[in-house]
Amino acid sequence: MIDDDPPIVCNIIPGTSSGHKFAKFWLKEACYSLRLGDTVILDNINFHVQGEWFEVVHHFLKELGVQYYSLPKYSPELNPAELVFSKLKGCLQGKRQDSNLLIAILECLDKITIRNVIQYYIKRSYL
Repeated sequence: MIDDDPPIVCNIIPGTSSGHKFAKFWLKEACYSLRLGDTVILDNINFHVQGEWFEVVHHFLKELGVQYYSLPKYSPELNPAELVFSKLKGCLQGKRQDSNLLIAILECLDKITIRNVIQYYIKRSYL
């Protein structure tokens, strides 16, 4: 059964990301939302799967009892984020072309619910 109010943690950072920012997010922000038995699924960007910062984060998650999975290299058919992008694109197609793009994107993102995201993970057999 799906919890009605599951913890969803997102990381949106300005500019380019890095292994250091990746580790900082997990160690200083996401750690407050993680619980024993939670699952973390990340794409295959280099610092998500290798290197010094990955090792720190991987060890930290293991100590918390959090399962950690990486998607196979370039596997959009397995990536639940692709379903979010698909819904976003579909919503944007209905927007007027002369509207502010940022506002249109934000309006469309507001239509993607936590329940949608959970269903995307179920559809991709992660839950």
